[in-house]
Amino acid sequence: DQTINNKIENNNTTIINKVDQNIDAKIEKNNTSIINTVNKTINESIQNNNTVINNNIKNEINANNTVINNNIKNSIEANNIEINKTIVNKINENNVKIDQNIANVKNELQANINKVDVKVDANSKAINNLTVNVNNNSKSIADLSKQVNENTKNITFNNTIAMENRKLIGDNKKDINDNKKAIDELKGKVGTTINNINTTID
Repeated sequence: DQTINNKIENNNTTIINKVDQNIDAKIEKNNTSIINTVNKTINESIQNNNTVINNNIKNEINANNTVINNNIKNSIEANNIEINKTIVNKINENNVKIDQNIANVKNELQANINKVDVKVDANSKAINNLTVNVNNNSKSIADLSKQVNENTKNITFNNTIAMENRKLIGDNKKDINDNKKAIDELKGKVGTTINNINTTID
């Protein structure tokens, strides 16, 4: 009985193990198939969702860009209108100032022309007086030229005397050098004589 029971137990264990292995293999295969199917479905759903999201984003961006461009265009046009008004106003203001400045310059020029006319009249009188002075000075210049000629003769005479004095000074320098040389020779002879006398005394 014990042996039969052991065999039955061993046989049952073998059967159970084989059944468990078959069940585990089928469960694993079934899980793999389910996971692959689920992953494929998830990936397709994600892809489809991304496409929808990207299309929505693109449409929103395009719509937003259109609004922004319209706003910018409207702002630029409104700003250009204001700028043009400001420019026209400034030009009109400057034109008024320029016209006033031109009128002031014309008045100043006319006043200066009147002053110049007065000065021209005064200068004409001064020129007439200067002409008289020039005539008087011409006579004085003629007298001065005569004196200059006489002074030139005196200068020439003085130059001649100066040249003669230079020659005399040169001759004197030569004589002085000759005398200095003779004195030096005499000093040498005196020194030699004194030495000879000292030698004789000794």
